[in-house]
Amino acid sequence: MEKTEKPYLKYSEQAKAYKFQVHLVNPTTTNYSRVVKETGGYTFFDDELVNTSVFIKEMGSLPPNSTLLVDESDLGERDFTIWYNFDLYKGEDEKAERITYKLVPFKH
Repeated sequence: MEKTEKPYLKYSEQAKAYKFQVHLVNPTTTNYSRVVKETGGYTFFDDELVNTSVFIKEMGSLPPNSTLLVDESDLGERDFTIWYNFDLYKGEDEKAERITYKLVPFKH
């Protein structure tokens, strides 16, 4: 019987190492055979919108009740809003389930 939860992001930081990590957590019994990540970011500088490049990457599989490291960077990037789109595939012929998340910047 499948759990009703859905995959979600888990954020953690290591202040002494000046870095953060983001994991995609699958608390369900669903096996995602393929995960594709699309990510980018944006901020405002002198009232102008500044966008980062957009990156698309194959992340591998996401088995039931597991986690997948999807981002790791220095805390300086947290001045930007970082967005993530994940396409989760259960099988080769299935349409992807899209999940979207956003990390908002630190307040200074």
